[in-house]
Amino acid sequence: MPVLARLYSVEVFGEFALNLAVISIASMFSTYRLEYSFFSENEKSVDRVINYCLLILQFNTVMLFVVLSLFFELIDVFFLVSSIVVFSFNNLMCVYLNRKDCLDEIVKIRIATVSIVSIIQLSLSIFQINISGAGIFIGWLLGYLLSSLYLLGKFRKSFCVIRVNKRVLTIVIARAKKTLALSFSHGMNSFVIQIPSFVISHFYGNEALGFYSMAYKLIRVPTIFVGNSFGELFRSEASKEFLEHKNFERTYKKYLKILSVLSVSGFSFIYLLHEHLVILVLGKEWFGSVVYVLSLYPLFIISFVSSPLSSSYIVVKKYSLDLKVQCVFFAGSLLSASLAFTIEVASQWVLIYSIVMACIYLGNVWCTYSLSRNNDEKFA
Repeated sequence: MPVLARLYSVEVFGEFALNLAVISIASMFSTYRLEYSFFSENEKSVDRVINYCLLILQFNTVMLFVVLSLFFELIDVFFLVSSIVVFSFNNLMCVYLNRKDCLDEIVKIRIATVSIVSIIQLSLSIFQINISGAGIFIGWLLGYLLSSLYLLGKFRKSFCVIRVNKRVLTIVIARAKKTLALSFSHGMNSFVIQIPSFVISHFYGNEALGFYSMAYKLIRVPTIFVGNSFGELFRSEASKEFLEHKNFERTYKKYLKILSVLSVSGFSFIYLLHEHLVILVLGKEWFGSVVYVLSLYPLFIISFVSSPLSSSYIVVKKYSLDLKVQCVFFAGSLLSASLAFTIEVASQWVLIYSIVMACIYLGNVWCTYSLSRNNDEKFA
């Protein structure tokens, strides 16, 4: 990131952030989140379910390509659909490996993917293949494609060709209906996360979006390398405790304490040194990102704790409740977006959005804690 920030312009990063926002939201519906049923399956059933997921992904890929081809240029549709497929497949495999307790493999794959993406983006820029800033997106796509090919090769024994017939379709549809609420839930969650990209691009321009996106990447580092890993550990331990005791309060309290300490210490460090970090990591030309780092602080110090614990909905299979919670986030994001009509400075709007989302994340902590105690009557 430090090198790329000095090679690509602020506007290019803004356009790239907008593309990733669309891909991220679309990928939430690529498999209808059927992979999250892994955690309630035995070892033999997991491999069967992942093949069902791939069947859904193939069907949705063809349908999306056909529909988009009616309205857009084929080359644009190809890159967009390809991006959604490789991104969705990588996410699918991470969930699969989590169920298989291959957490070290997940870390290796994520680090390798980020490294490969950065190397390709850097190479495209150095050799001046970066036509109109497209190099940064092509580098991202090629990096995820190579990661997908590696995963296909390494875990090829888990995959098989499914003969599609009425029985198989009935099973897949029945299973997909159970996780469809989760798909909409994750889709809304992705929209909530990405809505600043759409708002800033529309009301304040791609330059402001470029500064925001880089600030977001910088302050999100603790979440990527620490928060997400603890989230996977929490989901695994909580699932086991819930199967044994019908609650997972002990595991919940354990991770709540750990995440709270890490959040306060880590983000306090970023808050105190944010100006120096931006200049050191990104360069002086990115000083405009400093104000966005401060604006995002309330959101990230709370979401770092709340987001990993949101796996509680998956543990107890309360997909409909998760959807209701995401509706609250969705409403909060729309309320924040509506204020952009009256706010002239992008960083001020981001601060309001950050505070609104932080308050909802606090409510989510209370909700998931109640679930950990198996207090279903509160959510009847």
